[in-house]
Amino acid sequence: MKLISLLVTYSLAAALLTAQVVGGGGRGGPGMRLPGMDLPPVPTGPPKKPGTVEGVVSNSVTHAPVKKATVNLRNLRGQYSYVATTDAAGHFLFDSVEPDAAYMLTAACPGFSFQMPSGRSMFSLQPLAVAEEQHVTGAALQLSPLGVISGKVLDEDGDPIPSLIVRALQFDYQQGAKRLAQRGSDTTDDHGEYRIFDLQPGHVYIQAVARPAGPQASGRMHRDRPDEGFPATFYPAAADVTSATAADVTPGAEVTGIDFRVHKVRVYRIRGTAVDAQTQQPVHGAGISALPCASGSDRWGYQTSAGLQPDGAFDLRGLIPGPYCLTIQSNQGGKTSFGRQTVSVADQDVDGVVVAVSPSFALKGVVAAEGPPPESFKNIRVMLSPAEPYGGMYANAGVQEDGSFVLENVVPQAYDLQLSSPPAEGYYLKSIRLGDQDVSAGRIDAIAGATLTLTLASDSGQVAVSVRSASGDPAARIPVIAIPEGDFAARRDMFRTGFTDPNGNATISGLPPGDYQVLALENFGDMNFIQSPDFRKLFAHQGASLTVHANGRDTVSVKLITTEEIEQAKSKLP
Repeated sequence: MKLISLLVTYSLAAALLTAQVVGGGGRGGPGMRLPGMDLPPVPTGPPKKPGTVEGVVSNSVTHAPVKKATVNLRNLRGQYSYVATTDAAGHFLFDSVEPDAAYMLTAACPGFSFQMPSGRSMFSLQPLAVAEEQHVTGAALQLSPLGVISGKVLDEDGDPIPSLIVRALQFDYQQGAKRLAQRGSDTTDDHGEYRIFDLQPGHVYIQAVARPAGPQASGRMHRDRPDEGFPATFYPAAADVTSATAADVTPGAEVTGIDFRVHKVRVYRIRGTAVDAQTQQPVHGAGISALPCASGSDRWGYQTSAGLQPDGAFDLRGLIPGPYCLTIQSNQGGKTSFGRQTVSVADQDVDGVVVAVSPSFALKGVVAAEGPPPESFKNIRVMLSPAEPYGGMYANAGVQEDGSFVLENVVPQAYDLQLSSPPAEGYYLKSIRLGDQDVSAGRIDAIAGATLTLTLASDSGQVAVSVRSASGDPAARIPVIAIPEGDFAARRDMFRTGFTDPNGNATISGLPPGDYQVLALENFGDMNFIQSPDFRKLFAHQGASLTVHANGRDTVSVKLITTEEIEQAKSKLP
């Protein structure tokens, strides 16, 4: 894992931990504690004498020391952070460490990913304590080596294909939907060879994708043979991932010989014109792109693009049969415009396509409260993300003290609306209206001139959760999550979390009324999988389903879902 990725993951974990504070001192204040972990009050007396922390970083497979690893020591209050680099023996040392009872220790190095002890999650680790003038020794961290896949790509005659893009893909879940995610890529050399490194363990699919062959020509070109090109091909010779063979990558493994042949096929063109949706005048000075837009994993392919001519004409080349999403995004003179059109290519060129490009607009909105309003609206941020995965415009805006907000650069398309965080303690987003339409499920079709009205309410419920392991023992320091279901399944702002105490009990508060599934996962670092109904269905017998009513108080019991069970479930997903 790259260093930045690890630091982001670590920061998220620390943020989730510290977000669940309770106690008389108030959020982030003196006397706070984390569920299942008692923290002393912030020192108020004279400065204490610092301590030291030292240890070793090793390879989890070979147990050899890892040199030049970056080690981060950070306390959960966010007051102190230290960075060190390991030497040739994998040794690191932090001197002048401020005394504190709750430090987290992580490491990162190119070619490795951070290895949690015994498959545990960061949330279940016991923090490291450093007392005054204490010399903490023996801190041991492990890094798991990443994998490598290499091979070559040949044409139907066995000749190497240079300058071809090769992708390493793994299945992932994004907003609850299964999709292929790119984990790495390379370009074939003059021998048709490629090598993709820093791959996480698991099933990896390799795909070769070629750019359109031949010279780019404006207008029509008469050729002695039909246009041909290399279609996107999965190893060993599959048109889509359902017929592909995955390479199994283990930690530190170098998988070689992933060779396959790509056969040329007839390719076609999409020609047309881009026009302004309001004036019907040609749009130029921008580009148009075509990306395969079949659902799910079948959409991976080369993105063909072309420029818009002065008369708005475009010519997209090298397209194999299938559906394509054409998108135009222009930003001229500070004004953003956007257009989208779906076109299907069969067994011939497609001519006469017209793509209407619409200017962006400002979508005004207001946040109101049902009953007493929160002390302030200013910590709320409204975010719009495109509902379709094929391009689009994002928009977000902060809410002013009077509840008003303005979302700039909004275009006519479907969006998912989310709030950046719960509006205030005990409050939730109860309803969403766009003009006279109720869009409380979170999906909106943006319309110029309409007003977005968000109504908050404070009649949230809470649920007391008891978590037990498979042996029946209390599961301490375990994340517990309530996931919305039914009409509000897409509302990520309705997710709520808590952490169990030493007795395996947790309270999840601030729950908007609705249907939920409650799960206790030893490691829920991958929120994408948790949003998947297929994933959650596998653990229905270990979780609990409930309906939260306004001001409701419920109690449920759930069984701990271990990290091993989570990984097994991922491998079973369709």
